[in-house]
Amino acid sequence: MESDNRTFGAYLLGVSLGHLALHCGYPSHGLRMAQIGRSGLPAEAPEVLHACLWAVIARCYARLGDALSCSTALRTGERHLARGEGSERPEWIGYFTPAYLSDEVAHCMFDLGSHRTAQHEVKQAVAGVGAGRVRRLAIDTALFASSLAAAGSVDEACSRGREAVDLAARTTSARAVQRVAQLRADLIPFEDTACVIDLIDYIRTTLPAAL
Repeated sequence: MESDNRTFGAYLLGVSLGHLALHCGYPSHGLRMAQIGRSGLPAEAPEVLHACLWAVIARCYARLGDALSCSTALRTGERHLARGEGSERPEWIGYFTPAYLSDEVAHCMFDLGSHRTAQHEVKQAVAGVGAGRVRRLAIDTALFASSLAAAGSVDEACSRGREAVDLAARTTSARAVQRVAQLRADLIPFEDTACVIDLIDYIRTTLPAAL
């Protein structure tokens, strides 16, 4: 029982709160939380939890601009996830699959400006997520659109952006709305483009909370 409590506590601190700190703009705090969570893991902690914590660590390093540490963390997470394949895992971390890790990689590559890799990974993530995971699909599709915009593919970015708006409108997720709002900000350099003007009008009608 004590081991189970420590394992779940590491998840709450390192993954849940680590991600929250990252999303609130405090990657250094998120990194510290994930590292503390990892250091407190019992020996019998599932490999998937190790992988999940390393993914958070990678996300924080990417946001901090440390590409080398990010790459090392991602490789470590991938090894843990592969070692845990087929083994039992707690229900509360059952969501963390190779597709979810691809999502984490995509976010890392986006933050580091490696947009071709980000787009490849987000396609992998979307392909591995069920149609019922609308929140995840909304976030990943908006990320894909932002990456396309950053790479100069504005028309395709707007097309994907419309898909992201439709998905986000089907959820009650503040995180999905936030990601669409970030897409809107990422399109500011192209705001005089016809397709961007149309997309902003569509957001205003369909998902006004993102403006």
